[in-house]
Amino acid sequence: MPPKKQGKKDRRGSSTAATSSVAKAETFSEVTKGLVRNTATVIEPVGDIQIIITKNEETEIEFELIGANAPIANTLRRVMMESVPTVAIEDVTINSNTGVLQSENLAHRLGLIPLAVDPNMMEGGPKDKQEKLQFLLDIKATKPNQPVYSGDLQWIALEGQEEKFGSNPPRPVDPQILITKISPPDNIQAVCTAIKGCGSTHAKFSPVSPAYYRMHPEISFVDAYGAPTRFEGAEAETLASRCPGKVFDIEDGIAKVARPRNCTMCRECIREEDWAPRVRLGVRKTHFIFSVETTGVLSPETVVKTALRIFKEKLELLKRQVKEKAKEKEEN
Repeated sequence: MPPKKQGKKDRRGSSTAATSSVAKAETFSEVTKGLVRNTATVIEPVGDIQIIITKNEETEIEFELIGANAPIANTLRRVMMESVPTVAIEDVTINSNTGVLQSENLAHRLGLIPLAVDPNMMEGGPKDKQEKLQFLLDIKATKPNQPVYSGDLQWIALEGQEEKFGSNPPRPVDPQILITKISPPDNIQAVCTAIKGCGSTHAKFSPVSPAYYRMHPEISFVDAYGAPTRFEGAEAETLASRCPGKVFDIEDGIAKVARPRNCTMCRECIREEDWAPRVRLGVRKTHFIFSVETTGVLSPETVVKTALRIFKEKLELLKRQVKEKAKEKEEN
């Protein structure tokens, strides 16, 4: 990747990108090339794939996926949601709960608290064999309507874990997540066990909140015969002022499509009866704009990179299985 220009510092002290950074997903293209076919008119063939990062903040990233088709883009989105592993509370043993929140609802809320734990430091595998983390929630009300926050969870280091995690102990991402409220003489005592998992098992393991994409808008001016035309003078000024996304600029009295990425397809530019045939709204079928916001468990860049690696592994597995089946068919 070419070096990013230093921009505004985010809350962690790292620089956000002031300009776009480009990275070619070469290995990803090599795996998909020849495997994905143009099976329908809406599916474009896969060529060289590019990823352009346009925004990279503490919990949010925006990037453009260029050269892929809709099935590839949607699969990448699903992999980010369902296949990137994280750590979350799986089992809750409630020894005491005299508060107003029922025990099953309390356990449910505890399970949805994002935990700041590097999943690569946790051993996976079957639930009964994989590494576990333990947290203790032990609190007694000292005043009416006393809030119980996620920060009240205390990590209990099991054998060898204190040295393993060192100065970065497991903890909730945000200590201010409200769990419940209690009043004297209420108390809650619960032991929570966290494990490594994926969003395909339960949504609490998903590292992202919203993860969506849209096709890059494409706008052009044409006449009744499809030939290029233009908006001039007062008509151009009206067109530019009508657009809430400020897509159009005026240059020498002529309307220009300056910021097509801002278009939300609100159709304000074709409200006028004689404008609809002249303004052509479309999309680029191989150009996708992704917006991904994480829960804070993993950085957005880590989520995207991990999803690309997992996607590549899935494609390689599929490729091997197809070859094996074809070989078996030839032998039979």
